[in-house]
Amino acid sequence: MIAIRKILCPVDLSPCADHALAYAAELAEKLSAQLTVLYAVPDVLPMMPDATMPMPIASSDAGELLANGRAALAERLAEAPVSRVNPKSEVRLGSAETEIVEVAKEMAADLIVIGTHGRTGLAHFFLGSVAEKIVRTAPCPVLTVRG
Repeated sequence: MIAIRKILCPVDLSPCADHALAYAAELAEKLSAQLTVLYAVPDVLPMMPDATMPMPIASSDAGELLANGRAALAERLAEAPVSRVNPKSEVRLGSAETEIVEVAKEMAADLIVIGTHGRTGLAHFFLGSVAEKIVRTAPCPVLTVRG
């Protein structure tokens, strides 16, 4: 029997992520699983005028970014239909792909529920797909939820 006791739901505070969060909360409730919601705050800022050249953030800004990320996630969770499962929240500084896999390993997640924007063509080529990268590198099964 496969036991799903720990669910990780990474969010980017988009409507697409909200949809995935609703799935994760429903699964957590039905399976009596612990839900952890992760928000990864990027550790680089785009330089202007060329946004393809990222610039590392100053360490003094990191604390402020994390604090803002915690506040934004708390606000989003207050609005989302997740109170019945009492989710844990986690905010990390770093690339989404790296932090999601790292947290999944640390918490020994049984399932990752992640939203996908469903980009195709040039948008997919240039922006990539966090969900696709997670599916390839995650230590556990991944459920992708299209927005």
